[in-house]
Amino acid sequence: MKRILIHKNYIRAAAIMAIFAVLIVYLPGRDLTDNTFESFFTMPVNEVSVEHEVFNDNFDVHQLNGVRVVNRETGKFTYYFEYIANKQDTLRRVAALPFLLRDNRPSSVACELMTVDGNPLDDSKLAPAEKEASAFFWNAAAEEFTFYECYKSPVKHTLLLSKNSDRILHKVELI
Repeated sequence: MKRILIHKNYIRAAAIMAIFAVLIVYLPGRDLTDNTFESFFTMPVNEVSVEHEVFNDNFDVHQLNGVRVVNRETGKFTYYFEYIANKQDTLRRVAALPFLLRDNRPSSVACELMTVDGNPLDDSKLAPAEKEASAFFWNAAAEEFTFYECYKSPVKHTLLLSKNSDRILHKVELI
């Protein structure tokens, strides 16, 4: 009798595992043509829209580039955007974004001009996959931009405003 009970439990466990295996294979939206093993161990990069991810409304933006990079080790994400927009309107919009009040991390109600020693475009601490995916951001010449930052807990916005045009480079990172 005990052996029959043990066999029943093994059969139940196998059936549950089979159901989960079928669900994983047939989940909607899953692209089985990519190399899943390789993508699990590398840094995932997705194309994203600044209108959808940051502004969420009718803001006059002409996006040139946009990527989201997720670091699988830390779980943190970073967004990189390149777009054309009115610089003052962009600073006001970012300053008006919501933030968490009950958080010990800093938040600001205005975008501040950065006073940084050294090059704020130093990418020496980035993983190669992140550098490659966001090359449009990191390959910019620092002398051609004015740098602003705005803390909106739990994220930090770094804005590079072109001195010669309406081009904006925008980095959003989890702090």
